[in-house]
Amino acid sequence: MTLAQEVAEDIEPAVMDAKLMYNAIYNLINNALGACGDGTSITTRARVIEEGEFPDGAFLEVAVADTGSGMPEEVRRKLFTDDAVSTKAMGTGLGTKIVKNAVDAHGGVVWVESVMGEGTTITFRVPVDGSPAAQEAMRLAAQKAEQDAKEE
Repeated sequence: MTLAQEVAEDIEPAVMDAKLMYNAIYNLINNALGACGDGTSITTRARVIEEGEFPDGAFLEVAVADTGSGMPEEVRRKLFTDDAVSTKAMGTGLGTKIVKNAVDAHGGVVWVESVMGEGTTITFRVPVDGSPAAQEAMRLAAQKAEQDAKEE
């Protein structure tokens, strides 16, 4: 199995909850690992489009693509719903719910493209300026850092 990443060198930071995004990306990669075997690949891509308005612009886009077994249509249809099911022996479908919740918390969008026998790509976009909750968390963190600096 080959693991690769394609991240633009000039990528700018986006306002987001790092823990939520870590969990989302972790779950996407973990799911891809379960669909892949010898001779397959998983590629993680990230890019930022600053111009325009979300969702067609002003976004951070992350995609995890694999060349694994692909996903049946009935699984794709339910993937980001409360009816999501896992095709893994011990899976619960919770991983994709974590992804959807993280993306929703940032006011983003997530989608899946898959072809049986060829692989799956799951992509999400979140606004670069963050959701109101992410903006508030950043504002509070900046206030705390400023206050801590004054106390030193």
